[in-house]
Amino acid sequence: MNNMVEIRDDTDQPVGSHQSGRIIVTNLHNYSMPLIRYDIGDTGVMSVGRCRCGSSLPVIEQLTGRVTDHFRLRDGTQIHGEFFTHLFYFRDWVKQFQVDQVAYDHVRISLVPDPEFSEREAEDIEAHIRTVMGKDCVVEWRCVDSIERLRRESIFTHGA
Repeated sequence: MNNMVEIRDDTDQPVGSHQSGRIIVTNLHNYSMPLIRYDIGDTGVMSVGRCRCGSSLPVIEQLTGRVTDHFRLRDGTQIHGEFFTHLFYFRDWVKQFQVDQVAYDHVRISLVPDPEFSEREAEDIEAHIRTVMGKDCVVEWRCVDSIERLRRESIFTHGA
């Protein structure tokens, strides 16, 4: 065995079977530059079974994406942050945006709009958000002059 692979949740606890989490790697043979519990920035699910090749070592069953912020529903369901990013692709009236979860049923969108702001497309974005966050989700829009880049403190820093 050359590497030890762990899959951990946001609080650095091992995830249960069939649950996605951060992939953490420790290289056991690189003495010149050891990687000890290195968070590689990917998320995945560890298999409960073994490899078809017969190896007794654990196998990653599925790579589920890159580490990013997740929005959470009251029942614990996680919505990947990239879902919200994709809602703003190819919308020329958006110069900058930031989506924050204020509460389980409240999303705030800070927007630096182009003068050609599209009310119809904004309503489309709201409809998509309510599809995943719940039909009663409050979608609050704030038009701002600029959006400050935030320092990343953890995978989930929202107040919900």
